[in-house]
Amino acid sequence: MKNKLLIAVLAALAAVMIALHLRVPHSTQVWRVTESSAAVRSGQTMPCAMPQGDVDVNAASAEELCELTGVGPALAQEIVAEREQNGDFHYPEDLINVKGIGKKMLKRMREQLRLP
Repeated sequence: MKNKLLIAVLAALAAVMIALHLRVPHSTQVWRVTESSAAVRSGQTMPCAMPQGDVDVNAASAEELCELTGVGPALAQEIVAEREQNGDFHYPEDLINVKGIGKKMLKRMREQLRLP
């Protein structure tokens, strides 16, 4: 009786672990951000981890931000407002905090961005 109960508990635990594993997104983007964060905390620099495009989103004016793909005057103002309210953007993914920028838009403009 104890063996059957133990086997049932272990089977249930294995099923839960498999279900959780399948639900976790396996994205290289997530790994890259985590690695960069660890490097920043330890004082190391990441080789070639940041985009080196034409527009420095931490220094650009609203007019200059309009050069980014999909960014018009209103969205440029949102980017400037986010930067002024919360400080510089450290990773391209930080731009997702800006109202009007999602993952798809970030993917389109990513190569145009310049970050420290």
